[in-house]
Amino acid sequence: MAHAESLDAHDTERTPLIEHGAVESQSTSGSLPTPTKKLSDSTALPRNWRPIVVLLLLNAVQPLAYELVFPFINQMLVELHVVEDPEQVGFYSGLIESIFSVCSFITILPLSFAADRYGRKPVILLGITGLGISLLFFGMSRSFLALIISRCIGGGTGGVWAAVKVMLGELTDKSTQDQAFIGLMVSYRMGQIVGLPIGGFLAHPERHWPGIFDGPYWRTYPFALPCFVGAGFAFFSVWCGMILLPETLYRPTKQALTITVHADETGNVVPEVQPKPAQKASWRSIMTRDIIALLLSNFLGCLSSELLFTVYALFAFTPIESGGLGFSESQIGASLAIRAFIQIGIMFLYGPLAAHPWVGAGSAVRMYKIAMFVWPISCACYPLLSMAARAGMDVNGIVFWAWMCGFFTIWSLAGLSWPAISIMSNNAAPSAEALATLNGITQMALVVPQGFAPAFTTSVFAYCVERQLLHGYLQWVIFSVIASIGAIQSLMLKEPTHDWREDARVAREADTTPLPAGSE
Repeated sequence: MAHAESLDAHDTERTPLIEHGAVESQSTSGSLPTPTKKLSDSTALPRNWRPIVVLLLLNAVQPLAYELVFPFINQMLVELHVVEDPEQVGFYSGLIESIFSVCSFITILPLSFAADRYGRKPVILLGITGLGISLLFFGMSRSFLALIISRCIGGGTGGVWAAVKVMLGELTDKSTQDQAFIGLMVSYRMGQIVGLPIGGFLAHPERHWPGIFDGPYWRTYPFALPCFVGAGFAFFSVWCGMILLPETLYRPTKQALTITVHADETGNVVPEVQPKPAQKASWRSIMTRDIIALLLSNFLGCLSSELLFTVYALFAFTPIESGGLGFSESQIGASLAIRAFIQIGIMFLYGPLAAHPWVGAGSAVRMYKIAMFVWPISCACYPLLSMAARAGMDVNGIVFWAWMCGFFTIWSLAGLSWPAISIMSNNAAPSAEALATLNGITQMALVVPQGFAPAFTTSVFAYCVERQLLHGYLQWVIFSVIASIGAIQSLMLKEPTHDWREDARVAREADTTPLPAGSE
């Protein structure tokens, strides 16, 4: 009967000798050859920007689909007789808005696993197609249940955003990822900026352009046109992706092998070659102490961002004597548009600032820490603006709006934490196999504060203003403390010591290295 025995005292019974087509020998006898090919320092990952542009186009679809319905959702609910009293529409519109994020949260990890199994490209393209289909259904919905179902479809397929970040990380290396992730943030903001006017201007086309859209269909479905335009953009992006987007999930062309050495009945050494099971990233390898600190910082950074964004419209609308700015709806819209363009301009400064030796010094972690400490400063600007308005400064004057532009600039500098945290999440992956899972988890850490921050922020603001706690400024103390906690926690983050891209490059080169004679 055969029994296993070791060829060397330091060898294990089962030693993997061939990985991705490369031969690895742990035996001191030197009986098996080892590769002598020198690995080059150049990356094997593509540097073609054409698929990156297409990926950014696909990235803009989700915020566009999410924001597009906001301008007309309240009127749509009234016209569908979901509510009879317009003052009661807030609950139902809030439910429709939140269900999108809830479904995205549920599907992020399953879609990340699917991207690991079936590829990044099919998951992304199918997800964006689902977003387009959900918009078509939403525009033709005639009941509250149909609206909810269509938003569930859109939110569920919207979880592919994590796969978009994974593919972008695989299309770039450390020398090109900064500009690519800046483009990711800019395309996301552009989707938001474009989605709102599409929803506002194209609703009820039979009223605005009766010569073109005067027909029974448009009177029956007055909110279909903006949804059709949004769906058309989604389908066009998918078509571009089908043609120009490559698959970035690496699959070795050679089977990894494990050689088992044992002795037969005559005492002769007999090698047995078997396929080695594909390795998957374990949760223990992903959820390290440094990764947990990164996820916590991701959560706190998103919470700080959501606090400032959610409270702004309410703060600007609140009367001056109550601690706000007393802006009209048009002034609020104009100020948000100004902020959006300032933010996009500031985003393009990320690369120079990150490379500057006195600022980022080439480190995304350092850049992120600096940006996180700008969030408390941004919170402190709110009461300063309120004090200026209460002191009698004309909120319609040039001086005050210059102050507002300064505030938006500081706010946008804090927003540089977004491209930094995206780069950090990709760099922190312990392996290429863990990249999609890690990005899915980080995306979940972003969705959670997006779900509860609006209700928390507006409740705290309304309570403090109504009771004039600390002269109506207590809410800014609370928000600044939360932002400061996030800034202090970011000091725990460390530079990654391992580069999964190098592992992927080595695997690709090993996969193209010829097998030694007799090993196939």
